Amino acid sequence: MKKDGAFTMTNNIKNKKTTKMSYKRKGKGNRLLIMTLIVALLAGVLTSCSMMKTNPMTSTDLDKTIVGTVGDYEVRYDELSYIAYEFRDSMEKKYGEGIWNDHESAEKYRAELEENVFEAIKSNYAVLALCAQNGYKDALKKYEIKKDVDSYIYSMLERTYAGISSNNQNNNGANDSTGAAGDGAETSADNNDAEAETGVELKGEKLRMAYAQYEKDLREQGMNDYVFRLYMGVYFAEQKLLSMLEEDGRLPYSDDDVWEIMQSEDFIHTDHIYIKCSSAEEFEEKRAIAEEVRDGLRSGKTIAYYIKNGTDSDFLRKSTAGYYFLKGEMVDEYEEAAFALNIDEVSDVVRTDSGYYIIKRLAKDDTFMNVHLSEYTEQIRYSRYKAMLNECEETLTFVPNEYGKTLDMTKIMPDKTLTYAYAPSSDNKSGK
Repeated sequence: MKKDGAFTMTNNIKNKKTTKMSYKRKGKGNRLLIMTLIVALLAGVLTSCSMMKTNPMTSTDLDKTIVGTVGDYEVRYDELSYIAYEFRDSMEKKYGEGIWNDHESAEKYRAELEENVFEAIKSNYAVLALCAQNGYKDALKKYEIKKDVDSYIYSMLERTYAGISSNNQNNNGANDSTGAAGDGAETSADNNDAEAETGVELKGEKLRMAYAQYEKDLREQGMNDYVFRLYMGVYFAEQKLLSMLEEDGRLPYSDDDVWEIMQSEDFIHTDHIYIKCSSAEEFEEKRAIAEEVRDGLRSGKTIAYYIKNGTDSDFLRKSTAGYYFLKGEMVDEYEEAAFALNIDEVSDVVRTDSGYYIIKRLAKDDTFMNVHLSEYTEQIRYSRYKAMLNECEETLTFVPNEYGKTLDMTKIMPDKTLTYAYAPSSDNKSGK
């Protein structure tokens, strides 16, 4: 999670059909780059969190500009520009560098970009709307959510920036900012005289330096403190919602409940060979390979044979035990083909956005399912939750306001102006 001492984030926005379980799983809502980072960093962080306050930084006037609404929620420029920025980068990797530099090329991909952005913008607000529907209104204003976000950010600053020095700040240009310290953040830093439970001292001048570097790293990635806090807040609100849904019985809770679902016709076992395709040319070139695999599996060759010879592109594969999943989890093309199969039957070539699948339906193994019951319990709960979330999201639409309508998704850029001004104090140049 670190690169040259900087805070970095990994992609989870860029594949529209992605959820936390597998790239082939279905998920309309995209939780942006943040979610992979959160899952990785939360382990071991919250249990050792210091209750240090990290006040929000000041946003620029452009950042704060309202560009539209999703239901009852206002959408700011900084969030919209970040999503557009990331999808443009993703589509360049898919279709070729420079596609947004040429007018004709940009127009070719404009509709796809806008669809991606306007769908993705709804995902956070679907979580908040579902929270409200279940009695947890104004989730981001709740003290417990704010406290979790503050504690998480402080722990992240400790772990990522504890070794920073004033020389780092001078060299990276963070102290060239013309903005003012944000919304009490510097005052908060002055008052942070406690030492973290991890034993790393991050207070006073060192904390101010960490704030400045944190903002610089976020801005370089098209994000800012507000957007980061938004996604963190939604994440913690979602965890609260999941607990509430389990407690009131709306999500399967007991082993008996889960086992009953696993024995139903809505839960099946498959395996497949996946042939990745990243362009129209690859789809055309690899169609014959996919058909050869289909014919081979139908004539008696095994999944293991094609894995061994390198045909399979499933980088998440851990074994040849296959995949167990609940109806509604997979992308539509995969699911439609899989549920239409009889046991031991092989599908025709199934084309999805990411490549070809040749699927074989397998019998369920009770012993295997029992051994892995805890894993499937989480999978099934999450799948049921995602169905609720997707249903809620279907009712939402991003509606741009007059200003939002003027913004071109092929050109809109995040504001990278630094707002947390840092300069070493005259009597303390070392940050100690």
